[in-house]
Amino acid sequence: MISKSKKALLLIGHGSRSPKGVKDYWGLANMLEKKRPDLKIGFGFLELANPNIEEAIDELAKQGIEEIVAVPLVLLGASHLKIDGPQLLKQARKKYPEIDFKYSNSIGISSSVISLALNKIKNSIDKHKWNSKDVAIALIGRGSSDPDANSDLYKIGRLLQEKGNFSLVEPGFVSLTAPFVPDLLDKFSLLGTKQIIISPYFLFQGILVDRIKDQYQKWNKDYPEIEIEITSTLGPDDLLVDIIFERYFQTNQQNVYMNCDCCIYKEEFLNIHSI
Repeated sequence: MISKSKKALLLIGHGSRSPKGVKDYWGLANMLEKKRPDLKIGFGFLELANPNIEEAIDELAKQGIEEIVAVPLVLLGASHLKIDGPQLLKQARKKYPEIDFKYSNSIGISSSVISLALNKIKNSIDKHKWNSKDVAIALIGRGSSDPDANSDLYKIGRLLQEKGNFSLVEPGFVSLTAPFVPDLLDKFSLLGTKQIIISPYFLFQGILVDRIKDQYQKWNKDYPEIEIEITSTLGPDDLLVDIIFERYFQTNQQNVYMNCDCCIYKEEFLNIHSI
């Protein structure tokens, strides 16, 4: 069904070799369509899964769409957000000059995503009836050759620590850059930590999340006295659905927001300027 406004949202997924990860993407896609059946939504992947982005755009063009807002399903903006996405839209504009293409911000450092990660951690703490002050949180990201993306994980860790009132939150990475998972666990052990929660900062299940599990389980064999729990990934989840639509409407309406979505002054600022 073509939306009356001839506008569409294009959800750009990364893609995965893991069937579990691809299944999670389509689970989120189904949630998006159920929440906004009036809006045309296209789905595609940058790599490793089908349909690819070019095929998704071709399908929207066949249906008479005149404006496409592409929303990159990316937590931390590295090369896929900064290079691959814009390059694909550049090619699409040449192929379909009659369509207005827009590119939204990534999921990014959003207060909603922080809340989502916090909920996963607190559920694990409650499950074991641990005291949050005694628990060390290992926030594990993908790891990137882009220092900017890596530094964002440290900001997220700090926001998690303050919002969750935890005594210790340390970021780490599963690949490409240090500190790696075993390094972080060694540090916690030296600090005398007996309870650790590993929070994979990933949207969906996949090969890298499985690698995190393999790494900590191998490490734990040498330190059986330390209890370790790993949370589930962030999605699919209703909060992610809301963030995606927020990114779509911000871009579609060309609204400009403060550069810190988690700033404690943002709500007050926006209320002042809406009078």
